Amino acid sequence: MSNLLQLTPVSCVLPQGETRLVTLAAMPDGHLYVAEEPTVSLHIAVSCLVQPAAGDRVRVIADGNAYWVLDLLLCADPGRALAIQTAHDSLHIDASTLTLRAQQTMTLEAPALSLISRTGNWIAERLNQIAEKVQVRCKSSERLVSEIESIEAGHISHTAKTSYRIDGELTSLNGRTVLKIDGGQVHVG
Repeated sequence: MSNLLQLTPVSCVLPQGETRLVTLAAMPDGHLYVAEEPTVSLHIAVSCLVQPAAGDRVRVIADGNAYWVLDLLLCADPGRALAIQTAHDSLHIDASTLTLRAQQTMTLEAPALSLISRTGNWIAERLNQIAEKVQVRCKSSERLVSEIESIEAGHISHTAKTSYRIDGELTSLNGRTVLKIDGGQVHVG
C-alpha cells in the first residue's frame, strides 16, 4: 500500500459522467479511495451526507481525473454508527413535521443549545438536571407534586411583593438556634 501513495494520480477508467458501483478502501492516514483504482482521487459529493468508510459499497461518478461518491449503498460494518457530515458551516433541516426517534438512547451535544418554541411538552418517567446555575423567568408558574418535594440548599430566600402563604394540615417551622417572626402585626392562633 505504501508504494501506491508514491504514484501520481491518474485519470478515471470510466468516461466523463459515467457511474458505477465500487468498494472503498482507506489509506493509513484515513483518506478513502476506490479499492480497484487506488491512484484516482476520490471526493465525497455534497449530496452524500452519510459519511462512507472503508469497505462500503458506493456509487461514484467520473469527473475528469477524479471520482465523486454520490451515495452510500451498503455499509461494510452494519454495527457502526452512521455519521452525517457536511463540509459547510451548518446543516438545516426544514419540514412541516420532524421526528427524531431512538430505540435506546438519544444524545444532543453542543457547546450551546437553543430550543425555541411557542409550546413545549417534556414527558419522562425520571428527569435529572445538573447545572451550575438555573434561571427561570415566567409570568406565572405552577408546580403540582403528588407525593414529596424536598429542597436542600445552603440558603433559601423567598420574596413576595404582595402576599406569601404557607398552608398545610400539619405545618412546622423549626430554627435550630433562632426562629424570628417579624411584622407590623403578628397574629397567632
